[in-house]
Amino acid sequence: MKMVVVAAGPPLDVYPPRIRTRARPGPGPGPGLRRTALGEACVWAKAKAKLRLLPKIPMVMIKNRRTVVDARLSKFIKALQEEKDYVKIGAVGYCAGGSTAIRLASTEWIQSVVICHPGRFRLPELKAIKVPSAWVCADEDKFFSKSRRMKAEATFRRRKGTEKGIDYEFEEYRGTTHGFACRPDLAVKEMREAYEKAFEQTVRWFSKTLTV
Repeated sequence: MKMVVVAAGPPLDVYPPRIRTRARPGPGPGPGLRRTALGEACVWAKAKAKLRLLPKIPMVMIKNRRTVVDARLSKFIKALQEEKDYVKIGAVGYCAGGSTAIRLASTEWIQSVVICHPGRFRLPELKAIKVPSAWVCADEDKFFSKSRRMKAEATFRRRKGTEKGIDYEFEEYRGTTHGFACRPDLAVKEMREAYEKAFEQTVRWFSKTLTV
């Protein structure tokens, strides 16, 4: 899970809050992202990773309940606002951080959001989004499938021209899987190019929506 808070500074200030307790080791491509973008994941690598994490899962789940994560994030943004007095703040979330960003986008805490291949979320949370939102979508994603993405797009499309309408965009990156925008295998050309383009999309979106 990864989230970054972005503020309208000179030109953009970036802050990576620590809002979740980690259950797995540090950076690098996940087992499902090595070697090829849409190739078969290494079954043995995935099995070893899951076995290693099993004892830690119950405690990590308790420490990372939605209410706990959202409270940490609220405290972080409030402290940031008090210290820096920013006019506009945005957030970009990846995977489970994308799910958190969806909830965050329904609050008064931020003015723009980028949601990258989000984890599970509820439809009412999507409908509650009230800030400009950009979506970075994987070609194949078990958490945010094409059908689910189409429903999300339809939700925003229906709001166009109404008082609840917001600016939004959805970009799909061909040949990618869930997690490519934060833990890519840079040795794979297709994955590396998608990762770089997703980063460029994020920068463009915040440059557009966080201007003061």
